[in-house]
Amino acid sequence: MNATESALELAIAHGDFSETSDLLDSVPKLLNIRFDDNIGLTPLMWACRNRHSTIVELLLKRGAQVNTLNQVDSAGEGGNTALWFAAQGAAQGRRRRSQIPTGLRGRISTRNANIRRALFIWRFRG
Repeated sequence: MNATESALELAIAHGDFSETSDLLDSVPKLLNIRFDDNIGLTPLMWACRNRHSTIVELLLKRGAQVNTLNQVDSAGEGGNTALWFAAQGAAQGRRRRSQIPTGLRGRISTRNANIRRALFIWRFRG
C-alpha cells in the first residue's frame, strides 16, 4: 500500500471528512481501491465498518461501487458488501437502522446470500 492509500485508510478510520475528501480530489482512482489488509476492504466498506455515515455519503456521491465483495479468507469468511458492514453495526446496537446511510438502500444486488443476510439483519434487528 502506498502512502496516499495509507493516508486515505487513516482518514476514513478517524472519520476525517475533510482529509478524505481532499485525498479523493487529488487521486480520484482511490475511490474503489482495496486496502492492503487480509480481507480486501474498499473505502466504502471501511467507512461502513467504522460507522462514519458522512464519509459513506461522500463516497456514494462520488460513485463508490456498492456491490463489490470483500475477499474470502482461508476460513471461508468474507464475500460481503458495504451494506453487510453497515448492518453488522446496526445488529450490534452501534447504529439504529435509520442511521444506516440511505445511499446503500435500493442500490444493491441481492444475488449474494451474505447480502440477503445483511438485509435481514438490518430490517428485523435494526
